[in-house]
Amino acid sequence: MTDEQPVPEGEELDRLLARFQELVAQQDPKLRDELNYEWAWRYVGSDDGFHLGVSVMIHGDEVGPLVGLLDIIEALSSGRISTNATVTCFVGNPEAGRAGQRFLDVDLNRVISPQDSVNDETAHEIRRAQALLPLLDQFDLYVDFHQTILESRQPFYICPWQFQGWQWMRLMGGASVWVTRHPHQGGGGLKCADEYVRQRGKPSVALELGERGFSAQARAGVWRALSRAINAINQIQDHEQSLEELSENQPDLTFYETHTRYRFDDPALCLKNGWVNFSPVQQGDLLTRDEEGELVR
Repeated sequence: MTDEQPVPEGEELDRLLARFQELVAQQDPKLRDELNYEWAWRYVGSDDGFHLGVSVMIHGDEVGPLVGLLDIIEALSSGRISTNATVTCFVGNPEAGRAGQRFLDVDLNRVISPQDSVNDETAHEIRRAQALLPLLDQFDLYVDFHQTILESRQPFYICPWQFQGWQWMRLMGGASVWVTRHPHQGGGGLKCADEYVRQRGKPSVALELGERGFSAQARAGVWRALSRAINAINQIQDHEQSLEELSENQPDLTFYETHTRYRFDDPALCLKNGWVNFSPVQQGDLLTRDEEGELVR
């Protein structure tokens, strides 16, 4: 036995990002030029047209899914997994990740829009969003992996309702619950990457894989969701089964609909100690207290 100490998260992240860049450097220079984004890696199957897009670390401190993404990339690179589809994987905000922050200037997952190019172009995330738009425009299915700030009792999908998105979520098996809302219901002014792709008429999925940080749950969740998605793409392309048939063979999801958003816009406001995502709540339960001691329910 050894008394090995765990590697600090920052050092582990540097190692993983370096490995990602090694894999990018191994690709054909013409392909790297085509991607035009240094934190993107692409697998090219055939010219059948289907394009799967995958992202991690749109929020820099949500580092856990990066490990599972590298597992998938290395499996595709080695031939352990193969597909006729094109698969593009990218890291959204590694600079913020290295700083141990969600973002450097503004939240990247709030500015994914061509219109934001006229805003503060000195902001790191505004420039990054504009660099990512050409990639997002290519995807026929987009899977965006995230993690929560607080612990979560279970992984969950979170994005507006979309029929094909529902079918993909079922067959991917990344979670058994979906926090959703009507696609025409406002998202609080958000301009998320998955919503940008959905508004192009393509299925897009946001999957939360537990509390931020490296974990076996996050790693396994990425592998399960993407390996099953790739397998489904292969079956659909080979005309073995349709998307509808594949999804109907999987358990349905439990739906949670977003009814109310509460702005915790005062530093004195915080959730009651011990509460985590998917903690059961009864009518009348206290959520928090403001600085004057008034109850917020």
